[in-house]
Amino acid sequence: MNKQYQKIKRARAKADRLFQEVCLKLNPQSMVSGLKAEVTHHFVPKSLCMALRYDIENGITLTNGEHFSHHTKGDPEIYEKMTANKTAEWFVHIRNKRHEIIKPTLAWYESKIESLTKK
Repeated sequence: MNKQYQKIKRARAKADRLFQEVCLKLNPQSMVSGLKAEVTHHFVPKSLCMALRYDIENGITLTNGEHFSHHTKGDPEIYEKMTANKTAEWFVHIRNKRHEIIKPTLAWYESKIESLTKK
C-alpha cells in the first residue's frame, strides 16, 4: 500500500475516534434510555454519507445493548426514541447534508480532526 493511502487510513481512524469521544462528551446519556451512553450511532450510516460522517448532529448516543439491538433486530422502538426529541430543523439539516457529495482526501480528514478537536 502506498504511503498516502496509509496516511488517509490513519487520519480516518483518528477522526472516527474523535467523533465518538466528542459525541459522548456532549451527550453522556443514551438518547433512548437515559442510561450512561457507551457508543455513538450514526443516524445516517457513515457508509452512505461522508458529509454526515463527522457531523455531531448525526451522532446518536446509545448504550452498547441499544446499539446492538438496533442493528441486529431493527427495533422500531429504538428508532422512534432516537428521533423523538429531534426538531424539524434537525431533520431538514440531516436531509440536506445527506445529498452532499464529498471526496475524502487527507486534507478533508485533517480539517474534520481539527474541528472535532475544538469541540
